[in-house]
Amino acid sequence: MNALASVVTDESGRYRPSDDEPFMNERQQAYFKKKLLDWKDDILRESKGTVVNLKAETENHPDLVDRASSESDRALELRTRDRQRKLISKIDDALRRIEDGSYGYCEDTGRTHRLGPSGGPSDRDPVGRGPGTARAPRARPPRRLRFNGPTP
Repeated sequence: MNALASVVTDESGRYRPSDDEPFMNERQQAYFKKKLLDWKDDILRESKGTVVNLKAETENHPDLVDRASSESDRALELRTRDRQRKLISKIDDALRRIEDGSYGYCEDTGRTHRLGPSGGPSDRDPVGRGPGTARAPRARPPRRLRFNGPTP
């Protein structure tokens, strides 16, 4: 039986990777490359719109609350764009890994891992990497106790 004969498609008839086909074959590589390029184009299109909006919104608000709200919105938008700028570099890195054949493989162990439906640029480590390779849990700050009664 041909490995591509059992290829899964979604409701619209588009290709969707399946576990029945060879891992990271040419069709999967093309699928993830297109998905990453589309994602990058969306981010770049949104960032151009943000620049236009920030230039257009230079009005001076006479009310302090309106001005504070506007500045808060601008700061949030700029933080979002900065995160997306970093994401673009991860997408470019993932595209390079697709080209060199290392996309979809753990960087530490070289084992394959199942790519989820997102196929994101940071999919570098397999689920359940094995004993001794787990990352350390994040340290939590100590809990503060509250007393509801009168203080002694």
